[in-house]
Amino acid sequence: MPLGLIPPTIAPAIVLAWLARRCRPNYSTKELRLFSCFALSAALALPTGFAECLITIAFPVLDTPITNYLVVIPLFEECCKLFALRYGIKRLTIRNAYDLILLALFSHLGFATFENYIFVSDTQTLTTCVIRAYMAVPMHAAYGVAMGWFLWKSIERENDAYLLPALSMPMLLHAIMDLSITFKIYAVCLPLPTLCIVAMKHIVSRIAAKAEPFCKAIAPEQTDANGPRNLEPAPSAATPGTC
Repeated sequence: MPLGLIPPTIAPAIVLAWLARRCRPNYSTKELRLFSCFALSAALALPTGFAECLITIAFPVLDTPITNYLVVIPLFEECCKLFALRYGIKRLTIRNAYDLILLALFSHLGFATFENYIFVSDTQTLTTCVIRAYMAVPMHAAYGVAMGWFLWKSIERENDAYLLPALSMPMLLHAIMDLSITFKIYAVCLPLPTLCIVAMKHIVSRIAAKAEPFCKAIAPEQTDANGPRNLEPAPSAATPGTC
């Protein structure tokens, strides 16, 4: 890839991550933990692509545009991002919905950044950077916000029923976008990223504004001879400013 194409390849994800953090600029969180989730998801993108190829080779019935974009690609990619998100949850104290949505967003943007690199390396054109900056990266961010929101609902309400839409909703959005691009349904694939950007801004801004007081806290677990233990106590709503 020409060096001049690297900045526009990675810039969309950086801008979206920065905008999400700017929703609550004084909010304290462990940035390195967020970027470790970002990096893990990016590192898993290539093995995920190989797994998608292997499954279509092993099961030729799945190697059609509809089954590929409706089932195989959304399932493998969203499971990959969920795995990276799970890694982040174990290492960062989840104090509220904003924490979890930030983690999910970084997980999805990491995957999208590596995917951008692959596509731009293949075409080596600025046009690919521009198209993916509008159509692909914001959609991956939208999948992350949806996943993070439903995961938080399962935690907040202590109801595992929300775990299914935490995976299925990003998969559905992913399938709609991929199929509309594949079959050139421009009435769907052109306005959908804009709608998702507007919806994300509204959702993340509202959640960031409600980041205090704390609702619940899920600290990373470590194990000792007596089993798992929680090293970080849940913050109290009576101690504002500890964010």
